[in-house]
Amino acid sequence: MNLLFGYEGRIGRGAWWLARLVVLAIIAAVFVLAYTLEDENGNLQSDFAGPVVGFVALAALPIIFWINVVTTIKRYHDRGKVGYWVLLIFVPYVGALWQLVECGFFVGDDRDNEYGPAPSARKVPSITPEITPVVDTIVAPKQRPFEYDLRPTIKTGRIREYSPTSPRKP
Repeated sequence: MNLLFGYEGRIGRGAWWLARLVVLAIIAAVFVLAYTLEDENGNLQSDFAGPVVGFVALAALPIIFWINVVTTIKRYHDRGKVGYWVLLIFVPYVGALWQLVECGFFVGDDRDNEYGPAPSARKVPSITPEITPVVDTIVAPKQRPFEYDLRPTIKTGRIREYSPTSPRKP
């Protein structure tokens, strides 16, 4: 939920596009509600249906606005820019197009910046220190032909395998 409602931190392009899909789903739900309250001639089924659709659309509008602003601020944070760049949307014609291109297609900073760690390089806590004492008590060291470092390497993403006689590499 912090993705859609908190404005601190960074998100990548995929999360930004995912937020666009959430907004699209909310808009589609309002249209489906309006469609289900229409009869076959395109008129609303009752006098009560018009205000219901209007109220739902009016209630969805601030939610859509907030999700757009928050995720765009986080995306600008990922690009190393301040959140005020979200105001670029108010520049006629060019602003919305530039925001779409910059947030949707440009790559963010690879390294940590003042807004937090890179979304693609978030570290998963290693479980190796907690597992090693348990494994040592269950299986004697002489019975273990290999040890596994469960932290994937940065370049390959594969788990490294070590022989007990070879020196460990960090």
